[in-house]
Amino acid sequence: MFINYLTFSLVVQINFVLIYSINHCLNYEPQCQCKSSERIECTNFNNFTKLNFKLPTNKKMPNLKHYYYMKISPNEPIKFDNALNLDDLNLDMNKFQLILNNIDSFELTSNPFLKYTQKTETPLSVISINNSSFKFVYRNKEFDWFCDLVTKDTELNPLFTSFKSLYLGHASYVNFKNKICPVVFKNTNLETLIISNMSLTNRLEFLPLDKLEINLNSKIRNFHLQSSEIFLDNSLLDKNVFKLLNKLSIEFSNLTGLSKDVLKPFKFLKSINLWLFNLDEFIINSGLDWLIYVNEDLRLFYDYEKLDKKFDKMKEIVSRRQVILELSDERGLYGYPESDFCLFKNFPHSRLIFPIIKTNRELECTCTVVWLVQFWKYAHRDLRTSSVIKCFNLTTISFDLMVYNCNFPKRLKSCFNNSIDGLSSKARNIQKSKAFGFKGNNTIPYHSHLVLFYFYFSYFCK
Repeated sequence: MFINYLTFSLVVQINFVLIYSINHCLNYEPQCQCKSSERIECTNFNNFTKLNFKLPTNKKMPNLKHYYYMKISPNEPIKFDNALNLDDLNLDMNKFQLILNNIDSFELTSNPFLKYTQKTETPLSVISINNSSFKFVYRNKEFDWFCDLVTKDTELNPLFTSFKSLYLGHASYVNFKNKICPVVFKNTNLETLIISNMSLTNRLEFLPLDKLEINLNSKIRNFHLQSSEIFLDNSLLDKNVFKLLNKLSIEFSNLTGLSKDVLKPFKFLKSINLWLFNLDEFIINSGLDWLIYVNEDLRLFYDYEKLDKKFDKMKEIVSRRQVILELSDERGLYGYPESDFCLFKNFPHSRLIFPIIKTNRELECTCTVVWLVQFWKYAHRDLRTSSVIKCFNLTTISFDLMVYNCNFPKRLKSCFNNSIDGLSSKARNIQKSKAFGFKGNNTIPYHSHLVLFYFYFSYFCK
């Protein structure tokens, strides 16, 4: 009987501990609720001072739960500032996600997660900002006019120093009405920045810094633009914020144009994805000459004096310096016709850029397609997609024969005298409408392609 009583008491105590652990959020109500044992959502408040994550003094047991998900959605727009205190919460450092909604501005000096990342030297996983204004203040003051001075604040550790990935507008709208000082990303540990739902009138723009080069110590390597209408220039692709940029990906969007030298500052770029709904119009209007600034320092195949006598060594350089360009036609309207060959005459093969062509259908094996994928053997990724498979249905020798039959030196020479009549009917219509003012003026002029590269590479790479 006594043993049964002890057993019962022990079970009651264990259940109490388990229930107490699971229901810690009862102490945070009505502002916050636990949607599961490790997820906390705070929605019923209009000031961060009303959020209190300290346990009641009569509770002796510490909170041992490690939260991996936290959603903060005040019931009216408020400023994200030092009033938010999370010191009494335990966060799962490896997979913690913060969702912020209904924020009207951010205090640049406020980072309630700093103690976690400084203690472990490991950034948290994800921060997602939605239904908010991407606006920043410095010590409660707008600082657009002294942006350069704020960059000199050596003790500044903004919010994004504590996270690996930032999502802007992933679930809903984000307002970019204010230009942003690049210092927002100073000392950031972000590796990935993803922005969704931008438009030509609501887009992220950075303030220009007076000094040409300022070391922000920004670590962003991957930049994704999704479900947006975009004009790409350096007010968006800031050279200081994206100094270490490795991958630029524009996905399920319309790219209306870009400044020709937009990629010039980025020396570590290895991957460019253009998954566009308007790929045909973009190619015809803007061309691909902006690619000449990728690997701009590389003159590997144009200068014989720099060519190594051993091709194996050159292959090592090709492998190390190559850049993958993924062209994905999301509507499947563009077929790279023969008549559009001259649109691609300046494609910078010599800069070791390898194109991957994707669409929702099999394309005819035109000389335009062959010209683009002719060096497929040396790419890190397979250029032989299902869209261009007709060019590879036979043997490699047959592909080399197609290269020979296309007679690219002759085609390139004819492009020097290319006129609007040499374009496809769709390209002619677009070019004519531009000539009469029906399109924007973002056309980038073409420059003559050096035929020397083709002769050399086709000879030595067989």
